[in-house]
This record gives sequence, structure tokens and C-alpha cells, in this order.
Amino acid sequence: MVHTRVEAERPTLKGERARLLGVALIALLCYVPAFWWGAPHATDPLRTQSWGVDDETPLGPLAEVSNILAPQPDRNLGYPLLYPFVVAGAYAPYMAGLLVTGGLSDPTGEYPFGLADPVRSLRVLSGIAHLVTVGFGVLCVVGAYWIGLVGWDRRTGLWTAGTVLTLYPMFYYARTGNVDVPMLAFIVLATAAFATALRDGWTPRRAAWLGVWAGCALATKEAAAGAFLLIPIASLLGLRLRPAPREGFSWKVNGTGLLASVLALGIGSGLFIEPSRYVAHLRFIGGRSQIAASGGGNWVIRTYAMTLSDSVAYAQRQVELLIDVMTLPGLLLALAGVGWVLARERDRWPLLLPVLGYTAYMFLGQRVTQLRYLLPTAVLLAPFAARLAVVGLRAAGPLARALPGVAVVALGLGALRGVDVTWAMLGDTRYEAAAWLAERTEPGDTVEHFGPFQKLPPLEAGVASRQATLYLGILGPTDTTAATTRDILDGWRERTPRFVLVVPDHTTQATTGPHSISLPPTLYRALMEGGTEYALVRTFESRPLLPWVQRPPLDYPTVSPPIRVFARRSTAAS
Repeated sequence: MVHTRVEAERPTLKGERARLLGVALIALLCYVPAFWWGAPHATDPLRTQSWGVDDETPLGPLAEVSNILAPQPDRNLGYPLLYPFVVAGAYAPYMAGLLVTGGLSDPTGEYPFGLADPVRSLRVLSGIAHLVTVGFGVLCVVGAYWIGLVGWDRRTGLWTAGTVLTLYPMFYYARTGNVDVPMLAFIVLATAAFATALRDGWTPRRAAWLGVWAGCALATKEAAAGAFLLIPIASLLGLRLRPAPREGFSWKVNGTGLLASVLALGIGSGLFIEPSRYVAHLRFIGGRSQIAASGGGNWVIRTYAMTLSDSVAYAQRQVELLIDVMTLPGLLLALAGVGWVLARERDRWPLLLPVLGYTAYMFLGQRVTQLRYLLPTAVLLAPFAARLAVVGLRAAGPLARALPGVAVVALGLGALRGVDVTWAMLGDTRYEAAAWLAERTEPGDTVEHFGPFQKLPPLEAGVASRQATLYLGILGPTDTTAATTRDILDGWRERTPRFVLVVPDHTTQATTGPHSISLPPTLYRALMEGGTEYALVRTFESRPLLPWVQRPPLDYPTVSPPIRVFARRSTAAS
């Protein structure tokens, strides 16, 4: 009879529908503001890409689908194809509407791409793509609730959802066209399916769902592999959570899970659709890894060798970034929660397998540091922080009672940092700079800059943008010698651009100042000190809304970067 009562009380998707919808609505309200950030103002063929690093929207997903039908030599091979497929599917109704209403005719790969109003259409497409990512962010929070629910109880589920919701990098990455949050959503869904199988037993259907979500995660970004490295141990051994006994090995269960993951990966990544592209993608990321490990190019992400000293430095840096993601109280609570489970709730230890696998994968395989790379670690640790907070609510003694307070501090600090980065996105310096430039430029004027075109403030139609010198990003050679400085100055005398803009970008970490790697440091100093024909006429900088929360920097100076505007001395007064 006791066993029957336990079975009857087990939460189901149907029974939890109202709570799941409530959690989803709260997450949606938190992540929707500023989802339009970064959309391009496509008044020129060179200004059609979003501001975010690795954000290929709005045109990237359409280009990927088009390249399957008519492959082009210059393709984006950075990631598998599942996210572009999903976004292109979301684009379909809008594109169909454009075709019907005359907003799109004779589509081409050249600007304006057959669009009657490319400025408006590309802005709408960017919004659609970013809303897709918002949806994935919501799934992360909903899936986190389910993990805590089936692993323990509803209260733990709610605390887990709150912990994931308030991880401050989520407020940025859930609003852009990056693949990190979509990958994370599939990791969370796979972990939720894993937790359900641990609770209710391993069946072919549950193994299939686990395999589908794991395959989709890999079809979005291969870094997801770490989260699934150790899960087969639980399946092969038939591990279960209390009160059920372990199950024996089942070829049917494990075979079904493996087949589902292979199919999801093969279809979602494009392997089964265009094998040559997937192979080229694997070669591309392998080549980039070799360049990074060798220190070639202008690589701005530090890589760590397999030596004792570098391993210690790498571990230290990972902890520092994890504190940035979770806050120090949040990380300490999560680690204490892991200790609690191992000491007092040992039957729950299989729930540690995803985070242990991902951590081992990062430490042994990746050897690079980025804030966003720690998001899966933080999310997979969240249930353990939540569990300890719930234990504190039910326990006696001042130390135990303090645990929910620690959780509240962590969630509150993360939420406030999320508010701060949202404020910065809403008031990005480029919006103010665009209004200022619009009043001082006219068709035929040229604005020169250093670094990629997509980081510029929006410019009006007819205003040309030009790179002051060759820019090849992080992988290409950059000449910043005195000869390059002379060439740039000679070019300005010849071309007389109306303004010169200096904006940091993803290569800035490799320079000695707040500027692109293609701007020679000596020239930057000369510009700032008044030693050229161009004088600093305006600086656009944003102040944090809540400076006391000390929001850690994102991986790159992407949101509201400082913008320095220089004008020829003969026209600077105007």
C-alpha cells in the first residue's frame, strides 16, 4: 500500500501543467525585454548582421538553408545546423507573408536580397530569431523545475527554476542568436528525461526521449557532449532513485536510446542531409582548436596546456568564472548541496552524472575559458543548491536556517545583475551615437572605423562605412607597425572621411587599449592625444544602472561598448 501511494503521488506533466505554465510565463517576462537588441539597421550591404559575437542572424539561417540547395564556397562552418533549421522554420510564415504581399520578389543572395524594405524586414527577422532563443531560455527554466521536481519535490523544483532563471548571463544569451542557450535547453531537457528515467524506471520510450534531446544538443553545439558522457553508466547499470530497486541491463532500452540520439544528431546537424558540410564543419572547428592551442593568429581566448601549472591555473579560472555566473553564495551553496547529497541522500548521486561528465569534458578536452562555457555547469549544479535551500527550510538550528537566506542572496544578486545588463541592452550606446551621427551626416558622407562592420552604430541610408585598414578578426595576421599607421593617415588625407569611429570588439582583449586589434596602439594614442588631423569630438559611454551589484563582464565588450568619435579638425567644430 505504501508503494502504491508513492506511485500515485508522483508528479506528471499533466498534473504539473499549471505550475509549468506559471514558471514559463515568469521566465518569458524576464527574458523578453530587450530581445530586439542587436538587430541590424540594414541600410547598406555591409550592415546586415546583428551586434552579438557569433550571432549569425538574421541572414545566417536563411543562407544555411539556401546553401543546402545551392552550396556556396564561402560558408559559415562554426556550428552544426539545428539552430539555423529551427530559426528558418520560424521565419517561414513571415517570409511567406512577404511573398504574398510583394515584400519579397526574386530572392537573391545579394543586398537587398529581393526585399522591398530590407531595413524593416531584416529587423523583423532578427526579432523572430531572438524570440526563438528566448523560447529556448524559457525551456531551460521549465526543464530545471522538472529536474528538481522529479529528483526531490515541488519546492526543490521551484528553487531550481529560480536559480537557473537568475543566472545573470542568461539575461544576455537568451536574447541573441548565439547557439549557447539553445544547446543548454537541450541539455536541460535531456537531464530532465534522465531524472525521470531514474525515478520511474528505464523504458524504451524514456530512453528514446533522452536520446532525442541529447542528439539535438549535439546537433546544436558539440560542447554539449560532456553532459552525456557518464549518463550511459546509469542506463547500463539500470540505476534508480529511491525507493525503486536497480534494474537489469536491457538491450532494448539502451539500443533505443542510442538509435534516437544518432537519428536526432544526424538529422539536426545536417549530417544526413549534407554530409560534406558536416565533415567540413568538423575539420573547421578542429583547425581552429589547433590554431588556438598553438597560439597562432590573434586568438583572444586563453588556452591551457596539459601541464600541472596550466591545469591549476585552468581550474582556478573556471572557478572564478563559475562565481561570476552563479555568484559566490550560489556556488558555495551548490557545492554544499553536492556534499549533502553524497552524505545524506546517497540514492540521489546519479543526478550528479551530467555535471561531473561536463566538468571532466571541459577540463580534459576543451582547456579554454569563457563565461558562457560555464553556463551548463551552473545549470546542472542548480538542483543541488536548491535542495540544500529546501533542507534549510525544514531543518532546525541557526546554521540550517541560514541556508535559504544564502539562496535568496544568490538569487537576488543574480536577478539584479540581470536587471543591470537588461538596462545596458535597452540603452546601448549605439542608439545614442546613431541619433547623434544622423544629425551630422548626409548621403555621400563616409564613416571609417576599425574592426567588424556589424559593431557600428546604425547609420542612415547613403552614409558609407569603410574599414580604415585590413581587418581579419582573431584568425588572420594583423599588421600594426609604423608603416600601417602611415598608410592609414595617408588614406585619411586622401579620402577625408567625415568621421572615424573607435569601438571595441571581440579582438579587443588582444590589444593594449579599448579598441580593435586592427587599430595600431600608437595611432590610438596619437588620436587620443590630439596628434593627428582628427580630433575626439564625442564619447558615448554608459553607466551601470546598479553599479553596486558589480556585474561581471561578459565574454566580449558586446553590450553598450564605449564609442569614440573623431572628426577632421577643420570640421570638428560643426
